[in-house]
Amino acid sequence: MESREHIKVESEIEGIDLNKLKVVLKKNLIWIIGFFVIINSAAYLTIRWTKDVFESESELKLDIKQDATELGIKTLVEDQNLNIISGEIEQIKSKVFLNRVIDSLDINIGYFSIGKVLVDEKYKYSPIQVVAEAFPVHIHDIPIYINFNAGSDNFEIKLGEEGEPQKSGFGKPIVLDGFKFIVNKSRSFDPSATDDYYFIVHSRESLLNYLTENITVEPLNFNANTIKISFRDFNALKAHTIVSKIDSLYINYSNEQKNLANKQKIEWLNNELSQVEHKMEGFENYFENFTLRNKSNNVDEDLKRTIYLINKIDSQRFELNKRLNELNVLIENLSKNNPELSITQKQFLPSYLNTDLEQLKKMIVAKNQLSLSYNEITFAFRQKENELNALKDQV
Repeated sequence: MESREHIKVESEIEGIDLNKLKVVLKKNLIWIIGFFVIINSAAYLTIRWTKDVFESESELKLDIKQDATELGIKTLVEDQNLNIISGEIEQIKSKVFLNRVIDSLDINIGYFSIGKVLVDEKYKYSPIQVVAEAFPVHIHDIPIYINFNAGSDNFEIKLGEEGEPQKSGFGKPIVLDGFKFIVNKSRSFDPSATDDYYFIVHSRESLLNYLTENITVEPLNFNANTIKISFRDFNALKAHTIVSKIDSLYINYSNEQKNLANKQKIEWLNNELSQVEHKMEGFENYFENFTLRNKSNNVDEDLKRTIYLINKIDSQRFELNKRLNELNVLIENLSKNNPELSITQKQFLPSYLNTDLEQLKKMIVAKNQLSLSYNEITFAFRQKENELNALKDQV
């Protein structure tokens, strides 16, 4: 009996009280409906007011030949494929290459349609076309607004949002702040369209920043030397065009860089060869003059004899320098009344000079002994000192 009651209580606790749930829903029905309305409205507005971003991508295989050695110089690289791909990626993202991409694309002037909600770029489908001989720097990156009149060839145009509007028409010269240009109709022009437009003359810096911020280059397979190039833009056609242009341009650009590197190597080799030839001619002239001057055909023997004599003269010069140093030491010692001779000095000095130096040494000793018994001003001491100086001068 107790077990049945326990099971019944547990089933009541685990189950859902539908009556209580209905009461809760009725009390909070407005809040629940409002929550779903807010969420759906936020999602709708986000989608409605957010422009679609398109991404175009392409895979590129790098056909790069790497030799183990080049010109006899070994290349030591930890990961050769990684370094190759990294270098190619940096080259694609470099300003030098991107400037070439800008020059090959028609993106210097951007045409935009002002809709009720969003602004859309009319890349290659613009209803107007701006023609000018020059584009002054001060109008770069500033929107120039055009307000059309439906069914008419006249329109209002102004420089920037705060500019003063002026009336003009298609094919007529227009001057805005020193900028002279003409606005023409294109094939995409619709006379019944009511949207307003503006165009921007992009500066080189803004175009470089635009390409740098939206391009992505990343490796796909290091072993296969493949990379992926992708570009993002709000206009799908523009993104696809830029990626295709980068693909086609980079192949030619890479070949040009490789050809330039090979050309520089060839020029360096030719320069080295010309220097070697010049040196060889100098050596040939030297040996020819040497043979004529010495009247000898056996250049090897003459060269050996010359080398022997050079070594002999060099040895003699070394020995003379050594003796000269010993003499300087001896003279310095004599000035200090120290006539001690080393074994080396005794070997190269003449015998009479060695005898005089021994006599000088004895005389210095006698003088020192005399100085212990007599004063320096005495006649005997002075006579000994004069004899010593005379012998020193003789030496």
